[in-house]
Amino acid sequence: MAYLKNKLINYNLQVSKALLVLTIFILLGVLEYFTPTEYVFGYLYSGAILLVSYWFGGIATTSATFIAVYLTMLNRPLAKLFLWYDREF
Repeated sequence: MAYLKNKLINYNLQVSKALLVLTIFILLGVLEYFTPTEYVFGYLYSGAILLVSYWFGGIATTSATFIAVYLTMLNRPLAKLFLWYDREF
């Protein structure tokens, strides 16, 4: 019984960690896309990447890094869809 309880606690802890990282990515994505392009929040993804590296290891870190790079690079094309896009940039 104690083994099952510990396994359940560890599983819940992993899910909690994954949800925290996902929440950070969503929050930074919202900040990235709903602010003008002059404000760059891409460097803040490094905190989430460090948490992934510490908690989950190598492959998850690589995945989180590629996701952060993709979201940062997507900021410029998506800015054309919103009103604050500076046409003289």
